[in-house]
Amino acid sequence: MRVLLMISNSNMAAREQYTRVLRDQFPGWGLSNMSALPPGAGHIIKGFDVLVYELGTPDDPQRYKSLLTLHDEIKPLETVRVITRIEGPYREGIVAELEGRGIVCVAAPFGPETVAAAFQRVAPQPRQAPSEARPGLGQRLRGLFQRRE
Repeated sequence: MRVLLMISNSNMAAREQYTRVLRDQFPGWGLSNMSALPPGAGHIIKGFDVLVYELGTPDDPQRYKSLLTLHDEIKPLETVRVITRIEGPYREGIVAELEGRGIVCVAAPFGPETVAAAFQRVAPQPRQAPSEARPGLGQRLRGLFQRRE
């Protein structure tokens, strides 16, 4: 998984939190950082599997609007998952709307456990073993390739 942390320079504590969780609990995931949103960011973001959006303060209504605009721009890609954090008096309503659009919101209070839970929600699910009731091709052909004495 390739992760882009789009976190403003004024929010270094959040960047450190996300980085620490990724390195400790998701060690194989690649990590890149940006501190601002360039025009036409969709062409940059499409090279990543996960975008962590932390530009501006988590209780700023402008951040919410900017996130929705960016999400609409990258939505056709359908491969990029977005994680963000929302705080403030209208948190529950905004989180419900964002989650309804497929954006993962870090639960409150913000900390290593809630950040890890958000990353777990966007992580690829492990493949399930084939059912024993319906053997795969390898199991059906196993007897054909065994050494006979």
